[in-house]
Amino acid sequence: MRDNFSSKTKDTLFKRAGGRCSNPNCRKPTSGPHTETNKIVNIGVAAHITAAEKGGPRYDSNITSEERKAVENGIWLCQGCAKLIDSDEKRYTVDLIKKWKEISEEAALLDIENWDEVHSKTTNDKEIIRFFSQCFDRPAFQDKFSQEGSNEAFDKAIEDTIIAINTGCLRDRNGNVLFKSYGKSYLLDFE
Repeated sequence: MRDNFSSKTKDTLFKRAGGRCSNPNCRKPTSGPHTETNKIVNIGVAAHITAAEKGGPRYDSNITSEERKAVENGIWLCQGCAKLIDSDEKRYTVDLIKKWKEISEEAALLDIENWDEVHSKTTNDKEIIRFFSQCFDRPAFQDKFSQEGSNEAFDKAIEDTIIAINTGCLRDRNGNVLFKSYGKSYLLDFE
């Protein structure tokens, strides 16, 4: 028997992600207006972190049916990213998907916490690009490679920078926020 999410759980996952895909490399908006005023277009799904039924990707026999249906076992994704995580469960592990969820919820919170502050400055593409340059102004990209310490540390710096560009929040290695802006999905003028 499949442990499906309730409508309330799906709605909670959608809202906790700010209506955007929780993959930090995507962050695509997942809903918008339909041509009929009483309908919406939705390209998002509430995906299970550990499978809803035996035989599914990342299935965990140690959790209960109620835990499988809980918000804690769900993540909001666009349809493409939902298919992606289920296509390669060795690459898209439970830990990685939980990290995506955490990053997405932090980005959604930053969006609502800083909305007035950022928009009172009339945010534009130049300000977002300025934030991007701050993301690359890091020792990992300026010091000699041998000073970075290890390939893993350098890879982590690259990962942190990609997440910052996508979410609009640059953190140091201890998790402290260094700079905040909007991620790449807010760029408007591509000329």
